[in-house]
Amino acid sequence: MTSLAESLEDVLPKDEHFALANLQSIPKLSKPVVYQSERPHTVKIIHFIVLFHNQTPVLATEVYVYLTIAETLKRTIYVSKVDTTGLTKVKVGKVVQRILEWLFEYPVTQYLRDLRVKHTYKTVLKPHPPFTSPVQRALHILIERAKGDKDYGVPQIVESKAYRVPSRFLSLTNSDFQTDLVLFTRAESQYLFPNSNKNDGKHILDDGGLLKWWLKSINLSVNKSFKSAQKYVDILNSEPRQISRYFPENDWKIGSIYYRPEKAHDLAVYNIPLLPDDPKGRFLEHLVVENRAKRVSLSQFWTELAFRQEFRLGRIVGLIGVTGTCNESAPGPLSMLKGKDFENARKVFTESDYSDSSEVEAIYDRVLEYGVELQEMTGRQDRVASSSIPESNKRPVTDLGMLVKRKKSTTQQLS
Repeated sequence: MTSLAESLEDVLPKDEHFALANLQSIPKLSKPVVYQSERPHTVKIIHFIVLFHNQTPVLATEVYVYLTIAETLKRTIYVSKVDTTGLTKVKVGKVVQRILEWLFEYPVTQYLRDLRVKHTYKTVLKPHPPFTSPVQRALHILIERAKGDKDYGVPQIVESKAYRVPSRFLSLTNSDFQTDLVLFTRAESQYLFPNSNKNDGKHILDDGGLLKWWLKSINLSVNKSFKSAQKYVDILNSEPRQISRYFPENDWKIGSIYYRPEKAHDLAVYNIPLLPDDPKGRFLEHLVVENRAKRVSLSQFWTELAFRQEFRLGRIVGLIGVTGTCNESAPGPLSMLKGKDFENARKVFTESDYSDSSEVEAIYDRVLEYGVELQEMTGRQDRVASSSIPESNKRPVTDLGMLVKRKKSTTQQLS
């Protein structure tokens, strides 16, 4: 596999000029994705990828990658947000597929070598009886602060030697460890580009069409980049027959990578990941606040989750998960930015008004101020190539914001 920019040239309109802002945060330690008493070291990375056409933003992808380092290594890839501006037409399905493949095949050892650790934090509390819940711990801290110690319970920086990744992990290939892909689908008018829903080129796909498109896109990318994979999808409050209609291939199953019948009685808090803006994580946090986290099993968790408001009111929310081992290729160039520069560059994209042409025109130059290296590209995809698709096979395709391009794009074009 070539670099992401080179790979995208093959699916972009021939002789058209594009640029790629391939941003990545510096890998750093974070809280575990799944709560564990042993608290394994976890490395967090954020990818923010933006495609420009003639200096105009076209689409963006935000993806979180978590590496859990314990006796073995595990990678969790969470597709957080995707969006398009509606200002330029491209084959969004092809672009999404190439981005996913690049993320799957990104060598994990590169993340580990780039890891930077400066400080560790420690919270020192006075001697106390064992806490029975997070709420009791919080009350203990508030009481001590009320007595006059205003900084009581605040984590303090502890100077220490930087954490070193065990050498055995630095020689692994992507096929040596488990990779989990996680995302959920729910149609919205915009995700990353404010007011982009006002642009005529942007059309919203309904929940069902969105889920079907994502499953097709993921299936194609997984089939290419995974050596082996188990694929799951679930739609809470739906019958199995209804869910199976969305399967892009027969090797998909109804369920979740975080649930197995033999684990039905295991506690959900030790199995469900806490991911940004994810309905499963929000419900898990709700259980913690209610002091029920240590009493709710996986089986009960999924039952109660189905009654949450975001899964009712006629909405089709698709929960997608894939687990397996991946191929590996060279990552190619990207802009790895420090925390502040990464966030500032990201805000340029996510806080501009995409219905205002003057603001859109300024974005290209503004991101350069934060050290973003834009990779120039020239499309090589012959427009005539898509004409061989039978008209009867054409379906709406989402634009990268979980939205749809109804004109000319088809699910068959993703292959």
